[in-house]
Amino acid sequence: MKWLLLRGLARDARHWEDFPKIFEEHNPNTQTHVLDLPGFGTERTRKSPLSVKKITEDLRRRWLPLKQTSAEPWGILAISFGGMITMDWLNRYPSDFQNAVIINSSSGNTSPPHRRLSPFGMKSFLKIARSATASEKEEHILNFNSNIARLKDPEVHQRWTQMAEDQPLPTDNTVIQLTAAMRFNAPKTLPVRPLFISSQQDRLTHPRCTWELAHRFKAPVVFHHEAGHDIPLDAPEWLAIEINRWLTL
Repeated sequence: MKWLLLRGLARDARHWEDFPKIFEEHNPNTQTHVLDLPGFGTERTRKSPLSVKKITEDLRRRWLPLKQTSAEPWGILAISFGGMITMDWLNRYPSDFQNAVIINSSSGNTSPPHRRLSPFGMKSFLKIARSATASEKEEHILNFNSNIARLKDPEVHQRWTQMAEDQPLPTDNTVIQLTAAMRFNAPKTLPVRPLFISSQQDRLTHPRCTWELAHRFKAPVVFHHEAGHDIPLDAPEWLAIEINRWLTL
């Protein structure tokens, strides 16, 4: 099976770090592909669309040529804002993916604003806006994204800062993405039952948001007890193993 991996707000494919390789190692006969959301990473020179629906259309247009190269089924794995895109994509194009994994996401019609973006997260966003250097910005981003990696791997801050210096964070596109995220409402049903994954120590998006989505779609949900918002960064092997366990049930 092939898997499409989507990142979240203001991040790009480089922020997956080693997770695609780890995911493939724990899930035999799996091949991962990454696409950057419009306005970031390889697509950073373009303006981000104003809605989740239009972002989905942009991604799907770039994904279809990959799909057409093989008859293999596809899965989709996404985190945070990428999870919102995934829910929209599954709803409107039900035959595109056989499996879906959604990590630490949320929806306006299942969770209140203060859970979708915590007070701590809001304060962190304001600090990012006031930061004078890429290093300061990435320090604040890691502070709400990571509970484990930023402490055990001191070089992660240096790596993410270098990424930001190589390709400066497009502020206008970040605001557009955030606006699109806050306007997003989950569909009533999905054609496949996703696996929902969250962290009980997520300081950006309350874990109840994931539980409420899983309840809405009558889907399984798994929680990590220590990781931050970015579970693929904090607990990549745990995440790969949990997905494999779900796929082989």
